[in-house]
Amino acid sequence: MAAMETQSAPLTLESLPTDPLLLILSFLDYRDLINCCYVSRRLSQLSSHDPLWRRHCKKYWLISEEEKTQKNQCWKSLFIDTYSDVGRYIDHYAAIKKAWDDLKKYLEPRCPRMVLSLKEGAREEDLDAVEAQIGCKLPDDYRCSYRIHNGQKLVVPGIEMSKDALPEKACQLDSRYWRITNAKGDVEEVQGPGVVGEFPIISPGRVYEYTSCTTFSTTSGYMEGYYTFHFLYFKDKIFNVAIPRFHMACPTFRVSIARLEMGPDEYEEMEEEEEEEEEEDDDDSADMDESDEDDEEERRRRVFDVPIRRRRCSRLF
Repeated sequence: MAAMETQSAPLTLESLPTDPLLLILSFLDYRDLINCCYVSRRLSQLSSHDPLWRRHCKKYWLISEEEKTQKNQCWKSLFIDTYSDVGRYIDHYAAIKKAWDDLKKYLEPRCPRMVLSLKEGAREEDLDAVEAQIGCKLPDDYRCSYRIHNGQKLVVPGIEMSKDALPEKACQLDSRYWRITNAKGDVEEVQGPGVVGEFPIISPGRVYEYTSCTTFSTTSGYMEGYYTFHFLYFKDKIFNVAIPRFHMACPTFRVSIARLEMGPDEYEEMEEEEEEEEEEDDDDSADMDESDEDDEEERRRRVFDVPIRRRRCSRLF
């Protein structure tokens, strides 16, 4: 009789073992995993199991174990925080991040200073300002690349003396000379004492770096010149160090084809429609915030756009 009663008892989530459920959840994508939080309390607890989020962090954000250790966060928190920041680029982020990482891996042994010159990622508001300035929308993959690295800093000139040089070769910079030629062949010469107001002393193994700039009236040009030094121990001995010619060019500005085909009135109408859609999205988000969910559930819903849970279901069947 007891055996028959046991067999007729309804099967619930609470009666299922944990390991098979975790195995099933491990095959779900991040949105389905979040949706499971609204099915029942049991699934909510299981879907928060941190190892489940490790795969998603590696798949979508390329977050390594080392980065996780440095940030001292659990996998789920890392995923949610990253999604809150760059979630709109989730379809592009991993591929573009890998491209940047491969580029840095290639440059590291060959030109480490170039790697150091890469800027931090741009902010969303900065990219929005660029769109407003140029009058067209930037593709998401393009924006995503700038969110990772906002281009490169001004390349820093450097003066370096070999560490194998003799101590008596130590010297001090006296002046510099630049010959600047634009694309039209116009030449400008710049000569003056020191560099950026300094007269650095260069000794064996020492590197002196400084930041400077110039302007061109054309979109390209080149520079060359020399530095003038005197030896510290033989001040009457003066010598020049040539600066090899290097070229500079401004990237060609490309106007969106869609923007060219649109008249001013059509473009304004498109912008107004987009603003109306954004306002509707904001209204929907405001309605969702009025639910009675606790803080954690509200955060998950806000980040992942999960619909409001209407009721809990305690049984699987």
